[in-house]
Amino acid sequence: MDYCQHIPVPVSYNPLKHHFSHQLSFISQAGTEITGSFEDRLMQAGDNVIDVYAGDIEEAEVAIQVISILSKPGIVTREELNSWLGYRGYKEVFISDGSKWVIRLSENAERFVHIHPGKRSVHTFRLRGTTLKTVLALCILPVNQSGNNVPDIEIVNNVRKESLGLSPVKNLSENGNILKWFNFYRNLLNS
Repeated sequence: MDYCQHIPVPVSYNPLKHHFSHQLSFISQAGTEITGSFEDRLMQAGDNVIDVYAGDIEEAEVAIQVISILSKPGIVTREELNSWLGYRGYKEVFISDGSKWVIRLSENAERFVHIHPGKRSVHTFRLRGTTLKTVLALCILPVNQSGNNVPDIEIVNNVRKESLGLSPVKNLSENGNILKWFNFYRNLLNS
C-alpha cells in the first residue's frame, strides 16, 4: 500500500477511494493515461457503494485525529483495538469538523486501524465504486476531445470495457448517473 505512505501508522486508509481532494489531485497528476500503479489504485475502489469525504481536512490529518481519539482510551495495539471495537467489529467516531468516521480492524499487521467516512455524514457524498472508477478514468483519459467535451455512451462503454474491465452500461444514467458525477468532478477540476 505505497499510496498511503503519508498516512501515519497504524492507520490504513485509501484516500483515492474515500477522499475527494485526493481524487482531484490523482486526476491532475495522472496525465492522460492509466498505467501501472494508477490502474491498480483505481481498481481498489471496488464495486460497492462508497462514501467520499469532501471536507477541508487533509487525509493525513484525518488519520492523526483518529489516532488521537484512539489514544484517549489507551488503544495502541491491534489486540486493544479489537477489544475496543467489540462484537460489532467497528465503531463510529467524529473528528474536528463534525464528520463521522468508521474504525474497523484491518488485516494489515502494521496498519491495523482501518478508517473510512461514515454513511450519511456531513462533508460526504455517496456513489458506486464502478461509477467512481468510470468517472476518474473519463477525467484522466483523452477521450473527451470532441467539441462539447461530454462523453457519449460509446466513449463511456469503451473506457469501462478497455481500461477498467467493467461491463457496458445501457445508458448514462444507469450505474449511479455517470454523467452527473463526471460533470461534478470536471467542473471542480476546471474551477
